[in-house]
Amino acid sequence: MINQKCPLVLHDLYYYDIISAFPTIMQNQNFDFGNIDMNNKKERNIFIGKQQIKNKNLSSYLNDSVKYLTDFYLQYNEIDDDNVIFRQKDGFILNTILPKNNLYIEMTLRHTLPLLYIDPQREKMVYFDENDTLYVKGVRYYYEKLNEIYSKFLNLDFYNKRTLCIQLQDIKDSVVNSTDKLLFGINGDDVQYTFILKNGKKVRTYDPDFVELDEIDKQKYFNHFFKPFTDSVFIEGIINGT
Repeated sequence: MINQKCPLVLHDLYYYDIISAFPTIMQNQNFDFGNIDMNNKKERNIFIGKQQIKNKNLSSYLNDSVKYLTDFYLQYNEIDDDNVIFRQKDGFILNTILPKNNLYIEMTLRHTLPLLYIDPQREKMVYFDENDTLYVKGVRYYYEKLNEIYSKFLNLDFYNKRTLCIQLQDIKDSVVNSTDKLLFGINGDDVQYTFILKNGKKVRTYDPDFVELDEIDKQKYFNHFFKPFTDSVFIEGIINGT
């Protein structure tokens, strides 16, 4: 859940979560994992999933425990709602340090976030960590190739409105004038690409050359994936003068 009142462009945030929440809670309760390799995430998660299927009470217990822990750390540290920028099941993003985070099960400071963008509808986020690693949350049909455009949000100049406008136009031009078909090949984890065409149809293909570049509705890609965030930059950087 994203904060409904904070600015749409934020700086200097802190991302906390419980590392491997379910297995950590189960280990603290001396749950018997047998010969499971706890360092093997896939093996560990398959085992826990099977246990939850067999024992519905376990599933409820784990989910309730994670919620309790996140609630506890916020309340114990007297963190106001205004300080919570984003909250998920096993952690949160704050605009302040969590003074006490190692009680019982640690709430780990996973990343510091120099820069975070929220769309105007407060449903999606793009942010960068201390190593300039990019994260995209809540954007439907997101795929890794889009990072070539999202990365441009890292170096926007909020101190010069003229420069900022030029940079926003560059983001749009980089999409609508692109000659790279793969930028428009929605694939997720699939080996096939899905292209959205100007005639409203969707084409799935293994070969991007099957689609002509001028058939692709590039404006629709920009509107869906990037315009929500360029709108936020315009609101905070140009209108509000962040």
